[in-house]
Amino acid sequence: MGPRELRRVFERGHRFDVGEMVGHEYHGVSLGLPRIVERVTWKKFKKVFRRDDGDTMRGWNVRVVQNLIDEEWLDRTKAGRPVTYGHFAVHESADGVLLDYSAGGGLLRRVRDPLVSLQSSSADRLLGFTKVELFGRRVPTPSFFLLERGGPLTYDVAPC
Repeated sequence: MGPRELRRVFERGHRFDVGEMVGHEYHGVSLGLPRIVERVTWKKFKKVFRRDDGDTMRGWNVRVVQNLIDEEWLDRTKAGRPVTYGHFAVHESADGVLLDYSAGGGLLRRVRDPLVSLQSSSADRLLGFTKVELFGRRVPTPSFFLLERGGPLTYDVAPC
């Protein structure tokens, strides 16, 4: 599907209980980008979600081996630890779930990813897309992604 079709699927998506994401890894696949962009960035990735003290929820991305899409999601490691990047806060609002990268700083600080569920009342399969905050407005990009629940989160990374 191209960005236009993916946007229509997103608009038909469902709200979900953000708490169902806590303590899980999600296998991610980039959608809607030209293959040349995928080649210089990535097609596969992981997002992980955890809850800190209280109701604060956060997460991060994990680089994975760029093997075939139907093969296992294998973490890239450095010195025996997963390579992580793109830390985000998870917010729930009347508009749904939003991944907010502003707290992580760096190049991604202007990125916001809204998420919807592809299945009613489930956080197993999620569709998201990237918006970039510019001059106080959130501008949609053609970058979509699918997240499917993987295994449990087995390690922690300090917040940025």
